[in-house]
Amino acid sequence: MEMSMVYSLLQPFIPKLLRRVGGIEGLENLPEHGPLIVASNHVSYLEPALLSLLVIQKTDQTVFSIAKIGVWKLFHALGLAGYIGLIPVDPKNKSASIDLCLAKLHDGFPVLIFPEGHRNFEQVLQKGKTGTARLALLSGVPVIPAGYIGPRGGSVVETVRHLTQYGDQIRIRFGTPLHFSRVPAEQLTYEQLQITTGTIMRAIAELSTMPYPYEKEK
Repeated sequence: MEMSMVYSLLQPFIPKLLRRVGGIEGLENLPEHGPLIVASNHVSYLEPALLSLLVIQKTDQTVFSIAKIGVWKLFHALGLAGYIGLIPVDPKNKSASIDLCLAKLHDGFPVLIFPEGHRNFEQVLQKGKTGTARLALLSGVPVIPAGYIGPRGGSVVETVRHLTQYGDQIRIRFGTPLHFSRVPAEQLTYEQLQITTGTIMRAIAELSTMPYPYEKEK
């Protein structure tokens, strides 16, 4: 099933779903074609779906994102993992998922990633992991920071309830693209990863209105 067919099946439902969102800002910051990295905070099961739908709507392309191995296995068993762009994380080899994302970027697809690495129920952002920075620096692809403001969801049922009952409280904000010069893998340093991660996380913090309580990486 090609993306055009998937999109045609989803298209009647996307406007209805997105109308439940209280506000969406910065869609003009999403390119209409070509590879990009969307990096966002992560507080529920809801924002991965909403962010993916918005990128699909703008680019008409599959959006690839990293999923826990259990979630990937579920959708893989249903024959849907490839259609919705899930990339599994192997707990014993986490770098492999970054390599798969990098391959998708090289093929011209968008990638959605959450630099905190997991859902965060705190009122502040967790320290960003360096996977997003690694993707940005190795690919030279622009990073679109995003902020999700809305109810936190600890389960799928709770997340759906939040959308139906509190959708007007949800805000999704896309920031201006962040551009980083491409760095060959053999020249990539830990310092570069830390500095780039800090830049991305501070942009997410501003958009999500969640503090990033870490000193500026130097």
